[in-house]
Formats: sequence, structure tokens, C-alpha cells
Amino acid sequence: MKKTILMFLALVVSNFVNADWIMIENLEADGVYYQITLGSSRNYAKVIHPMEYAEFQGLIDTDYGDIPIEGYVGDIVISPMIEYEGSEIPVTEIGNGAFRHERYFGGGDWWESVSSVSIPNSVTTIGDEVFADCPCLTTIEIPSSVVQMGKGVFQNCSYLNSVTLPSGISRLGERTFSGCGRLTTIIIPEQVMEIDDEAFLGCRSLTKVVVPNSVMKIHEEAFSGCSALQSVVLSSKLSEIGSMAFYGCDKLKEITALGKRPAAIQEDVFPNRSIQTLFVPVGCTSAYEAADYWWQFKEILETGAQPGIKEGDVNGDGKVNVTDIMRIVNIILNTNNP
Repeated sequence: MKKTILMFLALVVSNFVNADWIMIENLEADGVYYQITLGSSRNYAKVIHPMEYAEFQGLIDTDYGDIPIEGYVGDIVISPMIEYEGSEIPVTEIGNGAFRHERYFGGGDWWESVSSVSIPNSVTTIGDEVFADCPCLTTIEIPSSVVQMGKGVFQNCSYLNSVTLPSGISRLGERTFSGCGRLTTIIIPEQVMEIDDEAFLGCRSLTKVVVPNSVMKIHEEAFSGCSALQSVVLSSKLSEIGSMAFYGCDKLKEITALGKRPAAIQEDVFPNRSIQTLFVPVGCTSAYEAADYWWQFKEILETGAQPGIKEGDVNGDGKVNVTDIMRIVNIILNTNNP
């Protein structure tokens, strides 16, 4: 019995010693608020909204002091490392709603929001709605270190016109750019495999979209309401396009499908297909003519349909190189340069 008790106590002590422990602290550095997590496996910091900091400090409905609970304003620089009790803690995350416009936190001047944010290469994760509703944000670069982005990251950033996305993300979340009415161009990274619901809903200044070959699914209403969109190039690996993905794209005239097998679509994906031209790979016309809803395009043409053409040889010179890429770009831009 005594031996059993001692073995039990030893097991308890062992589990306690090896257990993952966590301690959370909040602090401010150079006008930016951080939450620091200290654990047995790793220490890290994430950027938080000033209101979240105030709540943690128990200052809600009391004297806030110098804490800008209305949110960040102007140009923000995030530090890659935060000093805490003599140690350097890496900043690896930007928390949910960290820079979101303060009208959702209790009123204030609509035009006071962040205008620029410098993000260090230490950051790997960006949470939900981090920059949502920031009317002063016009351009931003997300470093290549970021591998995960949440939902609605730039939702309703009405003056955002330029974004550099990281190459390592595997999907564009729901409503990522929804309501970004002044976004004129977007380069979707080559590693993205899915474009989620309403990712570009209402991006009424986008004129062209190239969906990289890594993308296998475009979800519902992904590009719905992109009223200036004129041309789209679809991934060669695309297997499914969700309902109303291109609904309300009334200026869309040309769709280039790079897949040899038509993706599964519904009737409302391309509602204006009776007046649109579809370009398909060489030798794939019959496959698209036999596929549900694809056959209803005004015309189906093969891209670079010359004798002996190689796959990817858009200009028919017998080679697949940068000239073919430029030719595709020219087609998208509606130019006639060879």
C-alpha cells in the first residue's frame, strides 16, 4: 500500500513538473499595446487593441489615464521584440481587431484611424478583422513571415488601394477585402489553395483577377459585386466555384479557364455568360461544351490553338517562357502587344 502511494505521488509530481504553464501580462511600448504570454514551451507577444489593454488592467468605467481607448491613430510601428523583466520577447501575432476602427468600441471621429502600420518579420499570425474599418489606411505590406491570416482582415477599409500579401498563406479568409471599394489591383500568392466566402465582395475598382494555379476552390460570393471587373484567369487546378462567386460583375467579358477539366459551377456563378467569351486550353473545347453551364457561354475559344503548340505556349512560338506570361498579362490588360 505504501509503495502504491509513493508511486502515485511520484506520478503527480512528475506531471506537475512537466505540465505546460502559462502566465499572461500586458504592457505598452512606444505607443503600442502588447499581451505577453510566458509558457514552459515558448514566450511570445501579440499586439492588442488599447481597449483590451484597459480591460485587462481593470480600468473600464474608470480613469483611463493616457490609454487611447478609442484606438490607434496615425503611423504605427510594431517592434519585433519586447523587453520584459530583462528578457527579449518576440512579437509573433497581431490579435483580433487590434487596429480596427474605434466606432465599434464606442463612438468618435470616423477619420481618426491608423494610416500606416509597419509589421516586422517576427510576426507569423494576423487575427480576425485586424485592420477592419480603417478609413485612413491606403496601403500596407504584410511581410513574408506571415503564414496565417484570419477573417475580415481588411473588411471595409474604404480607401485601401494597394496591399502586398505574404507568399506563405494557404487561404484568403472570409471577407478579407470585402467592401474595399478602392482596391485596384491584387496579386494572390501562389500558395493560396482556397478563396473563402465574400473575400473580395464589393471590390468595385478591381478590373482584373488572376487566380493562381494553386487555388482549388473559390467559395460563395468571393468576387460578387466587383462591378469593374473585366477579365478573370482561373486556376488550372480549380475544381469548384461556389454560388454567386462572380455575381454582379457586369463588365466581365472574358474568362480564361486554364483547367483541362471544367470546374463544378452553379447557374449563378457567371450569370452573364451568354454575352461572355470563354478561353480554354487547346483540345478542351468539347469538355467545356459538355459541362453544366459552361456550354452556355457566348463562345468558347482555345487559347493559342496552333498546330503542335505546347501546353503554356500562349503565343505559339514553340517555347514556354516569360514571353507567354507577358502575353497573358497583355490579354488581361486588353492590349494587343505580341
